Amino acid sequence: MADLISKSKAELTSEQWNAKMALCRICIEDTAVENDKLVLTLTKKEFKDKGLPVSYYKELKKNLKDVNDYLANMKLNDPDNILNLDSLFEVAKKNVIDVYPESIE
Repeated sequence: MADLISKSKAELTSEQWNAKMALCRICIEDTAVENDKLVLTLTKKEFKDKGLPVSYYKELKKNLKDVNDYLANMKLNDPDNILNLDSLFEVAKKNVIDVYPESIE
């Protein structure tokens, strides 16, 4: 999945590009902040029904866990650091839309 995300449209087949845009849509529409953690709101079946392999679901869940672990570790190391995850996530979603406007079409 990381290889897919890192490539430009010119480097991908049409099928790969569509998968990349589906992943972008999932990050925008089906990922949320709950209890100060990033969560995927889709079940494995719903994810698969979007035409993506279960391996991508597992990798995305792992990536979200890694980010959540990193953020929790940051808070432990610097408890005075106030992190507004909701705000950061909204900026990140906007950045994805700015780079890939076709992901929301």
